[in-house]
Order: sequence, then structure tokens, then C-alpha cells
Amino acid sequence: MNLMFGPGILIPLILGRYRTPKEEERFFMFLDLKSSVTHAEDLGHLEYSSLIRDCFMDLNKPLTLNNAEIYQYVGDEAVITWPLREGIRNLSCLNLYYDFKKELVRKRSYYLHHYGLVPEFKAGLHFGIVTAVEVGQIKREIAYHGDAINTAARVQSLCNQYDRAFLIPKAVETILSITNSDYNFEYLGETFLKGKAQAIELYGIVDK
Repeated sequence: MNLMFGPGILIPLILGRYRTPKEEERFFMFLDLKSSVTHAEDLGHLEYSSLIRDCFMDLNKPLTLNNAEIYQYVGDEAVITWPLREGIRNLSCLNLYYDFKKELVRKRSYYLHHYGLVPEFKAGLHFGIVTAVEVGQIKREIAYHGDAINTAARVQSLCNQYDRAFLIPKAVETILSITNSDYNFEYLGETFLKGKAQAIELYGIVDK
């Protein structure tokens, strides 16, 4: 049951912890397959779906290692979340991406044999206060609402434009720089996100 609902989800649902909206401060990461349209065209729908299934199976170990929760799977995209402190601890919100990348490289021969490619993913990360509330009756789940989610998604959407695999806004760089000794952040300048009136400062993460 814990696997079905996701770690950290089942008990709050049983206890009714989110039957009324609650505010939480969380990280959200949008993790998206690179070149997804090309892969889908080359492989066809059935093989492409198998590829996505295998990628998300290989995401399980990095999720566990970094105490992360899956919020949603949307097509070839996974939305991952941590409570703020958990994401900062041991830089879990950054390590997950690179642990996943290593896992895909480790499975290189498998992916080449079955699909003729080694999948790569791009990511955007942000944090902030969101509202958590239980929704649905036939299919119950915890839904999150807030600007942090929208910002993380829009930051990830800029990866191709900046030719970077992992992007974060200034707010994330600031909070992680306090404890960071493993990663270098590359300042990329200011940019406007869709629907935002004010520009944000954007950073790329230099590979370890």
C-alpha cells in the first residue's frame, strides 16, 4: 500500500491530516525526458511507453536514497517533492537528479539494447509555501497548490533555451549555498517566466 500511494502519503490519508487545507513549505522538482518527441516518433507509442516505464522504475532507488516523494507522473515527466528541511538536508534536492543520472548511465547497455538510446532528463527546482489538501473520493490523493509548483515547471521549461540540464532560480541558489560544498552554480542572468511580471535570476548547476 505504501508503494501504491507513495512514501509519506498513505498514513496522512488514513488519518485525514489534509481534509482541510494546510500550508507547507516544500521543494518541487519537475523532471522531464529530453528529446521526448523525437524518441516517441522513433520508437512508436508502445516502445516509448516501455521506455518511460523503465526510466521511472530506475528513478525509485534515487528517490529512496534522497527521501523524496513522487507528487505526480504526467506523461514523460515526474514531479518530485520534499519538505523544505528534508530537501536541504545533505542537498537531497540536488543529489536526486545526479543519482538518477548515474543510475541511467549504469543501465546504459540495457537501454541501448532495448531502445537504441540512453535516456537523459532535464530538471527545474523551486521551493515555497504551498497549500496541501486531500482531494477526490474514488481516487484519493493529496494535491498541492501554489506558485512554487508553477515556477519549478516554468524554470524546467527553459532548459533547452539555455542548453542546461538543471536550472534553479536565485532563491534556491541562496538557500542551498549556505550548506553546499559539492556543487557550483553558474549565473545565467535574468529572465521572465511566462505569466510573471518580474524577472528572476537564473542559475545552472555545474555537474559534479
